[in-house]
Amino acid sequence: MREIKLKPCPFCKSENISEGSRIFDFGEDIHIMCRECGAKIQICKEYGWDELRKRWNRRAGERCD
Repeated sequence: MREIKLKPCPFCKSENISEGSRIFDFGEDIHIMCRECGAKIQICKEYGWDELRKRWNRRAGERCD
């Protein structure tokens, strides 16, 4: 399976993007964050990295598949 390439930040257009995860008492989340302006999206790890990357790449006005 091919890895989904991330688009630049939808707010500041920076390509300085990081991916990470955090473990909590009740589970784990995964996130993508812009290191320039701090924009961030996070979901439960169970959804998976591909879903998170698709959500980061989705822009207003685009169709959701």
